[in-house]
Amino acid sequence: MFPLPLAEALDGVASAALLEERLSSPCKMLEPSRAHSPLLLSIPFSPPCVFDFTNGTPWAFFRVPPGRLSMVTGLLPAGAVWGRKALCSSSSGIISSPQGVLMRESKQGVDVIAVAEYDGILNLYDFAPGWGWLGREQDISNFEWHFWFLKFMAISPWYLGHIALGKIMEQHSLTSKKYVFLVYGLGALLKLVGWQTVGLCVAHSTIMYIISQIGLSVLVWITSLVLLSTLNFEICITFMKGLLEDDEEETWYYLLMFTLALSNIRATSFCLEACWNRKINQSQASEYKPRVVYLSLHLLRFLFWALFNEMILHFLYFNAIQNSLRVLKQVPLFTLAGLGFCHGQFFMLKYHVMFGYPGTVAKFDGLQPPDGPKYFDRGLYSFLKRYIYIPCGGSKEGFHRQVIGSLLCFMYIFYWHGAEYYILLFILLNYVGISLERIGSLLCTIPTFKHLETSVLSVAMVQRVHAFFSIPIFLMSCFSVFCFFGGKEVGYLFFSRLIINVA
Repeated sequence: MFPLPLAEALDGVASAALLEERLSSPCKMLEPSRAHSPLLLSIPFSPPCVFDFTNGTPWAFFRVPPGRLSMVTGLLPAGAVWGRKALCSSSSGIISSPQGVLMRESKQGVDVIAVAEYDGILNLYDFAPGWGWLGREQDISNFEWHFWFLKFMAISPWYLGHIALGKIMEQHSLTSKKYVFLVYGLGALLKLVGWQTVGLCVAHSTIMYIISQIGLSVLVWITSLVLLSTLNFEICITFMKGLLEDDEEETWYYLLMFTLALSNIRATSFCLEACWNRKINQSQASEYKPRVVYLSLHLLRFLFWALFNEMILHFLYFNAIQNSLRVLKQVPLFTLAGLGFCHGQFFMLKYHVMFGYPGTVAKFDGLQPPDGPKYFDRGLYSFLKRYIYIPCGGSKEGFHRQVIGSLLCFMYIFYWHGAEYYILLFILLNYVGISLERIGSLLCTIPTFKHLETSVLSVAMVQRVHAFFSIPIFLMSCFSVFCFFGGKEVGYLFFSRLIINVA
């Protein structure tokens, strides 16, 4: 139906003159231009018509299918009540919001005329049709959760097949179990992630293994970092993207990067153990006897939390709101703090599922994966401690060795996560925080301070003093997490509004 003159676009329900009268400004039709309204012009429902009024304010007209009205809430002016209840019907058939955004209901959907001044308050692509029985749109802007929830749904039948196959092999041919798992796992990976990802993972692991046969851990580290660098160099990224077909949204590329990064850290661990001539302890696997009923209940537990996460995203749009700095600048401080709290809770629930679900499947094979996420990313923590922190001296070689070891651990975290600026802020704030904690613990060992704590101050006062000096560390931890969740702009905004402006 586009492009059409304004009067035809409104199907005769209202004339251009009526629209001009309502807006108190004459209007003319323009060719759509991204200079007018980039978001409106990318709406997937229909090509919009853009109109320009004599006051220089560009407007857009488009049609939203039935049941998708909440998708346009991001276009409504700040202060408008979201939903149909905020609109009042007029005798002409046009529905007008209190702030002047015009809508008209029809059998085909809802025609919307929105002022571009409010374009981009929320991104339409951050929402999708939710569960039908809830009758609400779902926030899908958290790419990591949305991607892995759908991926786990695809993986689950393969998980069930793995568990069943393992039990069958335990009963009939335990010695052949690892070979059967190799073939089954390879087939599952080829189906789920494609031959490109499998081929690159095998290539990386093979290179690491060959280098480890020399027996020098330094060479293993150099090779590991070089292979990790291929995930950041533009020429390598272009090559890997070229291997992936029909990946306009780069979801397969994300899966490839994620898989290679995890494979790198596992191959590094294996090769360092080989260089140090350490045999992998398999006694835990042999002693641990999984209880099928107990583990099955655990799987149901993670399924519950996965569905719980999906449900709350129909009601709490904190992820989509975080993507709009304009909204974050306008909401009350109490709301801003609540958004930060929701992000933290959602992050822990998200990784509770992402760690717990595959970890429980591993327990069916008698393995005992690291617990998570009560102590977040226990596997990465164990890697850093065993292969970086302790070799640097750890806590037994003095304060300066601790500081150096911690710095190298955080530098590795920075590089492993992609060497982005917001990751740099995250690791710097955390590094300064733990260094201050260590300095504080050393001060408490000085006789003068020990005397104050034990003989002069009461227990309650000591706790107050400790709490007072813990505040800066707590704040650094909070703002580092905000940077990690939403990038440097979100971290700066939280710090500015909650600390600088309040002070």
